[in-house]
Amino acid sequence: MTEPRKHFTIINKNAGGYSPRELGKLYDILHGQPHKLTGEIIATPDLSSLEYHLKRYKDFHPDILGIGGGDGTASQTLTLVQNVWGSLPEYIAPYALGTMNNWAIPFGLSDGLIDKVKQRTGVGDTKAVQLARYIQQSAEQGTEMATQKMALLDVNGRRGFNVGVGLVSKLVWLYYGKTIDQHRRLEEELSTASPGDYESILDGILAERKPWDGLVDLVDPADVLRRLGTVNALKTIAQSISGIVVGRKKEREFFAAPLEADFYIMDAEGRERKLELPPVTGIYIAAYEKSTLGLPFLAVQPTPEARQQPGMMQVVITHAKPLEIVLQIPALFAGMHLENTAYYHTSQLRIVGRKPMVAEVDADTIMGNELVATYDQTLKFVSMNGR
Repeated sequence: MTEPRKHFTIINKNAGGYSPRELGKLYDILHGQPHKLTGEIIATPDLSSLEYHLKRYKDFHPDILGIGGGDGTASQTLTLVQNVWGSLPEYIAPYALGTMNNWAIPFGLSDGLIDKVKQRTGVGDTKAVQLARYIQQSAEQGTEMATQKMALLDVNGRRGFNVGVGLVSKLVWLYYGKTIDQHRRLEEELSTASPGDYESILDGILAERKPWDGLVDLVDPADVLRRLGTVNALKTIAQSISGIVVGRKKEREFFAAPLEADFYIMDAEGRERKLELPPVTGIYIAAYEKSTLGLPFLAVQPTPEARQQPGMMQVVITHAKPLEIVLQIPALFAGMHLENTAYYHTSQLRIVGRKPMVAEVDADTIMGNELVATYDQTLKFVSMNGR
């Protein structure tokens, strides 16, 4: 008789697609027939709670680490698990329960808006529920689970799968409902602050609410589309593109501002090389090909060769102006290389800023004068349809 498989599944209760109903379904499946699949499901409200549970189960040694949430949840969870446990389990199970689930897209484990409607209505099985059932059935039948491989990145000690700097991180900032003026204020305050104050400055700006936010929550609690982020995503894209196309000064200056930094990559011989580039407007680094703002039908492929070279990540550095990028949107959807843009495969990119930089790691903001993104390790993801 084969040994039971062990899972440790972490669900983020603050994830955009979380619901008690979905948690109950996952629990019933993973614990319904515990003969050959054993483990724990932990629903955490914050990182302190997650760290507490990881320390409690430090000697548990599961085969499968399940993560229920979006890109930020995956990044934060993998960082804490690596730091507290010292290593990651053999298999990663991506339960797409977040606002943005780019990390689950390469494995066919996110249906985006369709999944979120299923979560809210309880009608039909989401990809998360299907994955849990697949893991449970594979354990009961004693069959191997289908897997796919993908790189995990280390960004200033934070594990994750994609990094945006410049216009890329600014677009994510706007997607989450913050403004151009708030981003500029963040940059100004960081320029005169000590690194120890960066997080408190960011938290203060993120905590700001528009005067009508409370009223919206009061009069419209059932607005599913708004709560799922669909309206925010469409509004962000439309406003940003229209502002760039018509040449509004505010958007043009915001997105076109060059990064004041030097850039270094690791070459094939393991030597660091400084890049000589025109003024850089944006950088994107990813372990996977496709990226969305929570809407699968708006999936672009900014890093089309991300998984083609083992032990490497793909780095895209553009000096294109915002309007040039807008005009090349069809190429982004087709996975083609953009003009005035350089593509690299490397194990490390180091950015040394002449002032504090604002970047996004899997939709979470990080800040600092130096950013080092490094290939960390290759992970095996349970995919149901491995290749």
